[in-house]
This record gives sequence, structure tokens and C-alpha cells, in this order.
Amino acid sequence: HLAVVVDDHLMDITHVLRGEDWMPSTPKQILLYQMLGWEQPQWAHLPLIVGTDRKKLSKRHGSTQFVDFVKAGYLPEALFNFLVLLGWSAGEENREIFSRDELVQRFSIDGITNHPAIFDYEKLKWMNGEYIRASSRERLLELCLPFLAADGLVSNPPTQEEREYTAKLIPLEIERLKLLSDIGPMTEFFFREPQAPDEKGRKKWLDGNEAAVRLDQAREAFNDVQEELTPETVESIVNHLAESTTDGRRAPIIHLLRLATTGRTAGPGLFETLAALGKEKVLERLDSAKTWVGTKT
Repeated sequence: HLAVVVDDHLMDITHVLRGEDWMPSTPKQILLYQMLGWEQPQWAHLPLIVGTDRKKLSKRHGSTQFVDFVKAGYLPEALFNFLVLLGWSAGEENREIFSRDELVQRFSIDGITNHPAIFDYEKLKWMNGEYIRASSRERLLELCLPFLAADGLVSNPPTQEEREYTAKLIPLEIERLKLLSDIGPMTEFFFREPQAPDEKGRKKWLDGNEAAVRLDQAREAFNDVQEELTPETVESIVNHLAESTTDGRRAPIIHLLRLATTGRTAGPGLFETLAALGKEKVLERLDSAKTWVGTKT
């Protein structure tokens, strides 16, 4: 206690902010300042950080090491924003996102709360997603490429062609992206042809002779396209197939094409997805999907 008081005094410390578990030490240090005749710093005790179960934060709640958050793909500004709000209130309701400069300007001891701070991992993910969407596309490309390389989806370092291709994919997934480490699993089908479709989706959309016929019709329609695929071109093909095969209903065609080309039942907009994949990949995957068609009983 004597050492820390002398040390703080010699370093001209004006504010001492520390966890509330240090409160029993504060009266002793106040007495030391008084006995030595030195001006005291301002004292503040921060609430302890707990998990959503209201118990002291530990590894059982999730990552607690900064490096783990970096590896998971959290942006530094998202972590900064989130951590500052643990045990401190900016004084505004219904607002969570603040720039670094705003937080520096607003921070005051008066805003420190007197109740435990909950480390909500889901809230942190949400906040990270907000910062991802606020980032420039150029920055996101540079941030995502190392994660794609780690998943074996692009070279390390990536080629110019891989960079250009990836740059087209990020905007398609950005609304769903919360962690940079998710970019690989979310976009894998753009880089690798799916080996099998979602089984539940296959039974619903790729079952029976009717599905095989629609795949042939779709392949013929895409094969007739002479220019590079665009979302508008894909939408026109879908509308034509719907008018000729499903009484104008687009949903059956959209679900069939999504499953046949991505192996998934959900994802970014189909028109944009097929345009990004390109005509050659779409044709290859429509051919492969014919082996997935089951026989209705």
C-alpha cells in the first residue's frame, strides 16, 4: 500500500480507476495520502464484469483473452466501443454505437454505473456486425482475405484474380456477417462446388422427374445467354422459367436453382449469387445437380 501510494504520487496520478474488489484497500491508501500530506487522486471503483448468468466472467462463458477475439475476427473499434460501455453509461438511451472520439469526449467518472457489467457475447457480435457494415469495401477485402486463405479458399498471398472475385462476394454476405472468421463458411460454395445438397431441401425441391425437367430447362436458358451474367439477366431467366413451368410462381424455380448451384436452402439474393458465380460455374453445377434428383414414391 505504501509503495503504490508513493509510486502514484511521484507519477502525478490524478485518477485511480479500478475494480470494486479493490474497495477494501482504498481507505488505507487514503490514510497514507493524508499522513504524507499529499493531495489525493480522484477515486473510482468499476463494477465487476459478469456473464449473462450474473456470475463472475470466466472461460466457461467464452473467450476472455484479447487474442481470441482478434482470431475470431472482431474489429478493434468494435471491441473498444463494447468494452468502454461495460460499467459506464454515455447518458443516452437507445444508442450503443459511438466513435472513439465521441467516447473520449463523453467519458467521465460520473457515468460509471453501480451495478455489475454484463459481458454479453451476442451483443458484442451484433456490434461487430455493425462496424463491419460501416467499413469500406476495400478495408473489408483486406481483412477477409487472410481468413479465406486460412480456410484454403484462396492462395496465400491471393492472386489478383482471387482478390477481384472475393471483392464481388463480400457485398453479398455483408448483411449477415458478424465475425470475419465466418466469411469462409458463408462463401465456401462460391469457391468449391458443393458435394451434396441440404437433404431436407433436396427432398422438397429436387425430387421427381419434374425437378429433372426443370433443371434441363434452366440449363438450356443459361446456356443461351451470350453476355456475362448479371442479376438482371438471371431474374429475366427465372421469370421466363416460372411463366413456362410453374404458372408464374417464381419461388419453386428460385429454390431449385439455389439448391442446385449452392447446395443450400438459404443465402444471399439468388440473382446476385448466380451472377457472381458466372455462367460457366452455373452450367457445371446444374449438370452436377441432376445426380441429386431423387425419385418420388
